[in-house]
Amino acid sequence: MKKLIIIIVAVIVSLMVLLIALPVVFKPKMVEAVKTAINQQVNANVEFANLKISLFRNFPNATLVLEQVAVTGKDDFAGDTLFSASSVSASMNLFSMLKSSGRGIEKIVIEQPLLNLLVNSSEKANWDITFPESQEEVATQNAAAGSEKPFEIRLDKIEINDGQLVYRDIPAALNLGLTGINLALDGKMYGTETTLNVTGKAGDFRVEYDSVQYISNVALETKTVLAVDYETMKIAITENELLVNRLPLQLIGTIEIPADSQMYNLQFATKSSEFENFLALVPAEYTSYLENLKTSGSANITGSFNGLWFEEVYPEMMVKIQVENGTVQYKDFQEKIEKISGLIALEKPQGSFDLTELNISGLHAEIKRNPIDFALKMKQLMTDPQFEGSLVGKINFTDIKEVLKADSMNLAGLIDANLRFNGVYSDVEKGSYEKIKAEGTVNMYDFVYSSTDLSQEVKVETGKLEFSPAAIQLKQLDMKVGESDFSMNGQVKDYLNYFFSKGVLKGDLQLQSDFVNVQQLMQLQNKPVAKSGEKQAEKQEDEQVAGTSPTTKTLAFDVPSNISFTFRSAIQRAVFDNLEMKDINGLITIADGKLSLSGLAMKTLGGDLKVTGSYKNTPQNQPLFDFTFDINQFDIPSTFRTFSGIQQFAPVMGHSEGRLSTALKMSGQLRPDLKMISSSVNGNATISTFGLKIVESQVFKELKSVINPSLLQNVAIDDFKSLVTVVDGNIDLKPFKTRVAGQETTVVATLSTEEILNMKMNFIISREAFGQDIKNILSAIPGNDKIQQLPAGVMLTGPVGKPEVKLDLTETREVVTKAAKGEIQNSLNKLGKGLKDLLGK
Repeated sequence: MKKLIIIIVAVIVSLMVLLIALPVVFKPKMVEAVKTAINQQVNANVEFANLKISLFRNFPNATLVLEQVAVTGKDDFAGDTLFSASSVSASMNLFSMLKSSGRGIEKIVIEQPLLNLLVNSSEKANWDITFPESQEEVATQNAAAGSEKPFEIRLDKIEINDGQLVYRDIPAALNLGLTGINLALDGKMYGTETTLNVTGKAGDFRVEYDSVQYISNVALETKTVLAVDYETMKIAITENELLVNRLPLQLIGTIEIPADSQMYNLQFATKSSEFENFLALVPAEYTSYLENLKTSGSANITGSFNGLWFEEVYPEMMVKIQVENGTVQYKDFQEKIEKISGLIALEKPQGSFDLTELNISGLHAEIKRNPIDFALKMKQLMTDPQFEGSLVGKINFTDIKEVLKADSMNLAGLIDANLRFNGVYSDVEKGSYEKIKAEGTVNMYDFVYSSTDLSQEVKVETGKLEFSPAAIQLKQLDMKVGESDFSMNGQVKDYLNYFFSKGVLKGDLQLQSDFVNVQQLMQLQNKPVAKSGEKQAEKQEDEQVAGTSPTTKTLAFDVPSNISFTFRSAIQRAVFDNLEMKDINGLITIADGKLSLSGLAMKTLGGDLKVTGSYKNTPQNQPLFDFTFDINQFDIPSTFRTFSGIQQFAPVMGHSEGRLSTALKMSGQLRPDLKMISSSVNGNATISTFGLKIVESQVFKELKSVINPSLLQNVAIDDFKSLVTVVDGNIDLKPFKTRVAGQETTVVATLSTEEILNMKMNFIISREAFGQDIKNILSAIPGNDKIQQLPAGVMLTGPVGKPEVKLDLTETREVVTKAAKGEIQNSLNKLGKGLKDLLGK
């Protein structure tokens, strides 16, 4: 007996060791075997990083876990992810798997799944990853199914945590998305009929069609009971609670899924008709505006989705939103928005989506007895949209402040609109404006807008727009933005094409202004205040941009790519930073995301400037520029004080007087603060000076050993013309001749991107300008009175802000030595002649 017990214990221990060892020993082969088996069943690449098997943690349940699962496409969808998940786990009862029926999977849990559904431009779907079956295979499977007892699996629960669903249909220009999906499904998964309980939430539902966001920030929540018949593949919704944001809806009906199509019979409606419930559609981040809000009236949402869905034939669809006699009033406000009414209907019969019709009728509201009416009908949305609508009403924004909370903005003034339009989009494309009706006016009076999003207040004293099918005539627009004033007139064309198909909005405008503050306009958009969790990310993003830090002021701005405007400008005065400009006239063009200046002339820095060139921002906020500057007679001290780049690269100009002219061509890239990225700059220039004088320069004071110090206090430099080239930010000043302090001088220099200066000035110094050191040297040389001029070199090397000054007296010594030798030879010649004469006597 004892021996038997020992044998039994040994067998149990051996089995336990075997159960522990099997997953470890055979794990690599198991992983490859599972991958191979799965990939043989689908036309896709299935990968996972790890496979874990746990037999004892939840015994008698075994848990299988696949980590970092990814399913990617092949052929047309090579490299595209169809599905991914951080992990997929399944728990099953080991003993139930030994039974002939009732085999059980306790739970399937999918963590952070992403289902990315795509229909490409060839109308192929990336989820079609099954291999086609031959008729013989189908017949064999059917025969086997008829002879074998059904394999039944009881599934207790499926959980999806923090999932995402993305659907993109490129031919239909349709994008759908769901994020923050948390879903739980439980019920019996065997037999012919079952009941499934579904609970779920999604944080953000969005719908985009033709690049227009129609639905966003919509939260969904559901509790649903489904009755499923597996034999007929019919799903009936028997119980349902659906919340759209906070609006309760009831969804009922059935879905049938035969082999190659689907049949729908679904209806939904709001549970209550009170107008207050309708406001539950407002996204959660704006619910603070609904506090202390009183409402009355009725609002109903109804809809249906009925019929056959087969290939390009879609079911009948209907959504209606009906509002009647609605009123909105804050408890602390005397005025209210009243007589709110209207019907929004989106309907489509069985068939193509092109049969969809949108009808907005009787949309009406009144604020202090000022009515606003809007109507719109649209057909053939997918092919050649037909449109008909009107907007009539007066909006007194001063009254709106008495009705609505507007903590972050201030509105005032009056807009009076009377617009009617009717036509077909194909006529817009063809330019057949005679077939289109688009007429009316929009007038603005004393309009004021300010908000936390803008750094400056916007005022429109008068604005008059006249609409026709071809263009909007801007009869008058007098406005101020901060300190800047504008008066504009002209026309805006192709506005219908712009609104219907995101075409390019074209304009030709005359712009007049007495004063423009350019820096205020460039910083008009306030940067949103970052939340605590976002600040570190913003800091890291700033540091990734070359030459910037979190404290760098961003001045770079984007130029819209979908407008093409020409401004013929006449600006009396403008300022940018500490640069003042007057009498600005020229052509300013905005097109293709680029700002271009053509012959823009102005008076500034005591002279004249003409600019031609372009500016275009990049995704990295490092704009590209390409400009030609024609500068005439700029005042040098003013130029130095205005431009930080000159202060950096030519500090000697801070001690200069006079004027300069240049023809400068330069291209390169800017940092977000609009300072140049030195290594990106290329260009050339010719520089001319007039009446140049260097005052109290430390560099020139260090020349006192070779030039009389009295000439170095205020150093006059004769007018000169020089050539400069810039290659990858390295500046090369070609040799030129001038006179410095009255002395003939040749100058040549280079300046590197590291701001290292290498300059040489070769002087020919006249006798009266000799410095004391030279005089002392010459005094010891016989016949020095015959030396009337000497060459001397001066080297400036090192950091441009404080270069080291070195004298190069090589040529000086050569000239002095040669002169001394000549004088000695003359003396010897004279001595020899004297001796000869004496001996001859």
